[in-house]
Amino acid sequence: KKAKGSGGGGGKAQYTTMLTIRSGLVMGAGYRLAQAVTIACRYSCVRHQGFADTVSEDKGRLAPERPIIDYQNQQLRLFKQLATAYAMIFTGKMIGAQLQQVMEDVSKGDEADLA
Repeated sequence: KKAKGSGGGGGKAQYTTMLTIRSGLVMGAGYRLAQAVTIACRYSCVRHQGFADTVSEDKGRLAPERPIIDYQNQQLRLFKQLATAYAMIFTGKMIGAQLQQVMEDVSKGDEADLA
């Protein structure tokens, strides 16, 4: 049997591997969400629906339609997801930067951050 705590830092090495994977997952999800939101925003700018001026008697049903990005509900849904994508990307980058710092410290012999 091995004594508790012995193992040559194998758990600590697994910790850095776990951080690497987490960083990649968070950033990857953020980039995919950003791609989807970009497509949705572009479509919302091009797609027209509803009449811009329904009060005017002279235009009536011939009035130009509004882009759906002009609707507050559409903006709320899209911009919230855009903010989430940015948050995920920056969080993943921060985890990666902290991981690099920990790896540099470990290479110098300082394993205090791995506790």
